[in-house]
Amino acid sequence: MNRIIATTGMAALSAVVMQPAMAQEGTQDGKPWSVSATVRTFYDDNYATAPSHAPAGSPTKRSSWGLEFSPSGLYKFSRDQNTIDFSTRYGMRYYEDRQQNSADHSFDFSVDGTHKFTEK
Repeated sequence: MNRIIATTGMAALSAVVMQPAMAQEGTQDGKPWSVSATVRTFYDDNYATAPSHAPAGSPTKRSSWGLEFSPSGLYKFSRDQNTIDFSTRYGMRYYEDRQQNSADHSFDFSVDGTHKFTEK
């Protein structure tokens, strides 16, 4: 278990160091895109959200260590007064305690539009 925590900690540090910084109006080096990833470990003391003292035969509170992996990407499309941002993020949470369905997955996609009005 200590090796898993140390490995994921180093991976998270590497992802943070290699991630490009986003400027206010654009990305670093004039690139319209950005890619990043996050890796972290966690401990969830009640991932099933079950009561601590359940009636006989009912599921009870379960706890687990886990690993979360989350890559993401952004593309910024700019023309004159208009800007459209396309971003996506995938999330995977692995729970060590689960025998079946040990990972939860999520996928987010967003589109943001901005228009700068002139004084006219």
